[in-house]
Amino acid sequence: MFTIDFNNIISNTLGPIHGLRPDDIDEFVSSTSYVPVSVNSERTEGKHPFLNLPYENISVIEKAAKQKAHSYEDFIVLGIGGSALGASALHTALHPPFYNLLTPRARKGLPRLFVLDNVDPTETAALLNVICSSSTC
Repeated sequence: MFTIDFNNIISNTLGPIHGLRPDDIDEFVSSTSYVPVSVNSERTEGKHPFLNLPYENISVIEKAAKQKAHSYEDFIVLGIGGSALGASALHTALHPPFYNLLTPRARKGLPRLFVLDNVDPTETAALLNVICSSSTC
């Protein structure tokens, strides 16, 4: 079950000018209660295939990644916003601090990961100065 605590945004806490009235919250919840049902219905109709991604068989992708992982010294993710943040978050969660400074042996032959999260030419040029383009994916 999913619950939301509205205590810190209601008028009893913030005052009548900035806070929401409990009746406003109840009205909003009632007026949007159809959304999960609607999205689920659309999902079964195939309108939101991305929602099924967590349940897809990714063995083909894993196999290709394992085959290519040791072929590159560096891996660069070009992304802005979520695409960059997701890659950075996973990298941080799955690897030790300063992973890119580890020797190839300590990295088990896996590439270093660099995430460019904007189109800053200075940052891009600096990265291109420390990698070898022929061994970069």
